[in-house]
Order: sequence, then structure tokens, then C-alpha cells
Amino acid sequence: MNFDIPDEPSLITKFFKNTPDGSLENDSCKRTPDGTIPKSAKLTYGYDKEKGRRFLYPTISVRNVHIFPGIPQLAEKLFSFLCEDLFGGGSRHFFMKELYVNAPEPEFANILNAMVAEFPQVTFGSYPKLLNRYFKARITVESETEEEMNRAYNKLKQALLKDVVEYDSNPLERADEKVLAVVDESDNPLFKKALDTVEDCLQKYSSDEVLIYFDGGIETVCMLHIYYALLLRRNKVPKIHAVCITTPDIPQELKAFINETVSRYNLQFEELENKKSLSLTSLLNCKPHIKAIIVGSLTAHIQRISDYRKVLEENTHHCNILWLTPLAEWTSEDVQKFMKALTLPYYEGNGFSRTTDVLLEAIAGMNEAKGQPVVNSK
Repeated sequence: MNFDIPDEPSLITKFFKNTPDGSLENDSCKRTPDGTIPKSAKLTYGYDKEKGRRFLYPTISVRNVHIFPGIPQLAEKLFSFLCEDLFGGGSRHFFMKELYVNAPEPEFANILNAMVAEFPQVTFGSYPKLLNRYFKARITVESETEEEMNRAYNKLKQALLKDVVEYDSNPLERADEKVLAVVDESDNPLFKKALDTVEDCLQKYSSDEVLIYFDGGIETVCMLHIYYALLLRRNKVPKIHAVCITTPDIPQELKAFINETVSRYNLQFEELENKKSLSLTSLLNCKPHIKAIIVGSLTAHIQRISDYRKVLEENTHHCNILWLTPLAEWTSEDVQKFMKALTLPYYEGNGFSRTTDVLLEAIAGMNEAKGQPVVNSK
């Protein structure tokens, strides 16, 4: 049931500077029809301490539901004015932990319901996760009492032990420490060899002189994360220049994943049209300061490593570009193990092998144009 806003017949007209008879003082402002609210609603105004007066626009609440205005500036101001009254102004503290489980919600619903009954002062939340290769649901355990929260969390974890997975929701945070820990704990010498290869490159060149090839494939994600981690050791905010040669038939899911990754790592990313040798030639002519390009792909789709190494070495000779393939000796199992240890998101599907082939074609095309090499003196 709706009715006119109680005790405030002129609230909207005042705020939008309408005249009492409904005519407009400002022709650009139309009289709003949204002047009704539920009968049980309550208007709450904030107090503007700087101006020493009540804020002109209220929040509307029905029981424990508060509706803030949709205009961001108004919502932000109202929240700052009312947070103390509505939420205790910081006097209340909440403690929370999360559990990630590799089981669908119906399988642990009974356990969760039992926890809710046993710990009435604790709030539990269950959030199913679709299309995640590491877990199927995230469970939150929250309370105003840290001791009670820990008791509930530990008991729930024990009850779900067989399905609990270790998951890092923010692998970019302290990525350098995490990557080094994985390498140190692994008995695979290829992990350390890959890091040493990138370290040697960064000893010679600055991040502005290095490009990383990123096409969305799992190997390029792995390589990107290693590069990010090693840059993080040198700078608080890694600056990464990345490039990819695109093809028209890349799946939409892969495009979306590439865009998400570009945003996640804050890449300075360039997509090149597939014009064979012209793709890279044009790029390097525009960026003569580039000294090295790190490629994380080329392994799973090329059976003879020596063949593509020969292509890259020949290109280095003609164009003075150092091509690095730190993962060239890794197997698909090595890549999967490394990614899983860090719970890194990746696209799993067909679509990126074509961009790998396109990259090789572009490099080979540059090699064929020996008489007109890219000028890029060191």
C-alpha cells in the first residue's frame, strides 16, 4: 500500500526546487512522480555537522531494510551521516573467516543447519560458485565474538574436512612471496629455472623494455603471474606491457577471460591484428625501446622444441629482440601443478592454440624478410 510521504508534503518539491502549485522554477527539472512510499516506512535524515543542519534528503526504511537514494553523491553523504546511528559508528566489531568446499550446497546443508542451531550468536553464509575449478561453494562464519567465531569455524571445518580445499581468493596479494614459496617447496627444478630466466632478463632490462605475450592460454597466464611476482619484488605496483595477436574466431568466453585478466593485473595491453609479419614488425617499429619479449605459450602445441627455438634465435639475430620462453621445457602437468598450487584462474578450452600458431607465423615472416629487418639496436 502506498501513500504520499508523511509530514513532508513539500520534501520533493523543495529538493527539486518545484513551486507549490506544481509549476517548475527550472524548466530542466521535471516534477517527479515518485512521491509515495509504503505506509510502514520511516524517514531518517542525517545531520550535516559541517553545515550545522539536517540533510535535505532522507533514507527510507521499513523495519530493518534501509533504502538509500540511487544518486551516488546522495547515498555516500547519507551513509556518512547515518552510519553511527544505523550501524553503531564502529563500536561494533565483526570477526569473519571463510571456508571453501569442493561439494555442492545440498551435500552439506544438514551440517550447516546443525551449526546454525548450535551457534546462535554466529552468522553462517553459503554461496555456491558455478564454473570454478577449485571449489563449489564458499561458506562464511561471522560473529561479534572472535572466540565464538573460531569455535564455530573449527567445528564446521572438521565436519566438512574431506571437502575443504585451500583456496587463495587474492593470489596477486604478496604474489612474490607465494610464488617463491611454491618454487622452494617443489622438487621440480624447472620451476626455479623459469624464475631464474626471468630474473636474468629483469637484471638486464627495465619493465618498460620488456613485453610479455599474453593470449589467454593457461601457459601465458602462468608466465604472466611469474613475471608479475618477480616485478613485485622490485616495485610496489608492477608495470606490465603485454601484447597479443588476435584472430576473428576467438571464443567469446576466451575474450571475456582475457579482458578480466587485463583488468586484474592492470596490464598495458595491445591487441594486434593478424597481418602475419606486419603485426610484430609494426609494433616493434613503433616501440624501438623494446629489447625482450617473454612468451609463455609455444610448449603444449609444438612437439619439437628445437624447431621453434631456431625460429626465435633467427629472429633475435635479424631484429635484435631477445625472445624468452621460460616454460619451454615444462609439461602440461607442470603448468597445471603450478597453477593449482596458487589457485590461479585460467581459461580451459580450445581457442588459444590458433593465436600461438599466428605468433609463430608472424615471427617466421619477419625472418623471411631478412633484407628489411626491424631496426632495434641495443
